[in-house]
Amino acid sequence: KNQCLNRKKNNKMSKDEPFDIGTKLKQRLEITRIQKETTQAKINELNHELQALFVKIPKRPKESMTEIEEKINSLEFRRTTSSMNLSDEKPIVKEIHFQQLMKAQLEEYNLYERKVQEKKGQLTDLREALKTTITAIDELEAALYKVNLASKLGCSATELRSISIEIASDKIGLVIGRNGSTIKHLEECSFVIMDVDSVAGRIHLTGSEHSLTLALAEIDKITMAVDEDVCVPIDILAYFTTKHVNVLSH
Repeated sequence: KNQCLNRKKNNKMSKDEPFDIGTKLKQRLEITRIQKETTQAKINELNHELQALFVKIPKRPKESMTEIEEKINSLEFRRTTSSMNLSDEKPIVKEIHFQQLMKAQLEEYNLYERKVQEKKGQLTDLREALKTTITAIDELEAALYKVNLASKLGCSATELRSISIEIASDKIGLVIGRNGSTIKHLEECSFVIMDVDSVAGRIHLTGSEHSLTLALAEIDKITMAVDEDVCVPIDILAYFTTKHVNVLSH
């Protein structure tokens, strides 16, 4: 009875624990990276074994196994069915022995060739598995980045959206601000991530729908601002430029 109560208590505790997708993704990513390292190690080992086989593999005879056996049978038939003296039989026996050596060499070559093809097949399978693992790592890293970004921006990963807007080249500097101060302020206040492409004249934004709306409104305020010339009396201008340069700059 106590064991049942403890089991129920443990199950209740596990249900009450919040599900942290970021932690789960990190764990899965770590496991997948280990799988990648293990697979790569196996590939390296198989490559080493394959190179060793290439060094040991004997030279392949020109004749096929069928041709060699036909030669041996023909020579044996000639030796056993014909009447010949020892001097005539000796070269035939020598040729039979040579063909038997060629047969053994071809058998050894075929054995090594089967081993080579087996290793190559294993390498192909491992390389395909490595590609799959690398793809899985890329997907997990992208998902983890999205989760972390969403956490940073105060929303869920499913709420994240990305948009791109065009902006006049003469307004890009205003959006960026001095030393990036304006864009940093926009990101912090609107809870978005901004990436400015000065060459293409575009701004890429990522955040929730609400955050993107706020950021776009702020960008509009900056880009739609109109410069206006104001006439300032000479004595006031001299006052600002001599004593209050910082104020005038602001």
